[in-house]
Amino acid sequence: MHQSVHSTTERILHWRVRSHPSIVTIRGNVDHPRWEILLFHFVKDGDLHAYLSKNKPLTNNELSSVISQLVSAILHCHVKGIAHRDIKLENVLVDVGEAQVAGERLLKVFLSDFGLATQSVESKSFLLGTTTYMSPEVETGSSKRGDTYSPFESDVWSLGMTLLLLITGGNRP
Repeated sequence: MHQSVHSTTERILHWRVRSHPSIVTIRGNVDHPRWEILLFHFVKDGDLHAYLSKNKPLTNNELSSVISQLVSAILHCHVKGIAHRDIKLENVLVDVGEAQVAGERLLKVFLSDFGLATQSVESKSFLLGTTTYMSPEVETGSSKRGDTYSPFESDVWSLGMTLLLLITGGNRP
């Protein structure tokens, strides 16, 4: 069986944070001669970017709930020593619940795609992720540390950009 370092690392790091209710669950994996296929819990309503394009703007209650869940998931990753490095609306999956509170459906969100995740406290891998969400040092390849940057600090920037886009209905600056 051939396994890339990338998929093995993704599986291992994702497995370490699996206990959080706002991180999508790995259900298993399928070995293929050329790939490792990861099987995840099915989240029926797609990603947050697509959801926003059909359902914007979110109400204050929806925003509060989604922000709380997402911040909690990132904090959980960081406490476990894992930086995600690709936080964006497209990597947050949405499940619109049937239950309602004050006439609004509950949104459950799940952080997904740990393909760029790392345990390193400093990184030399610049230009990782999606440009809109990249911290300045990752995008420019230059940081106050010289040739390295903190993936954890970069996650905070990406989370901030994600929250900004969430609040503005997905309108990119």
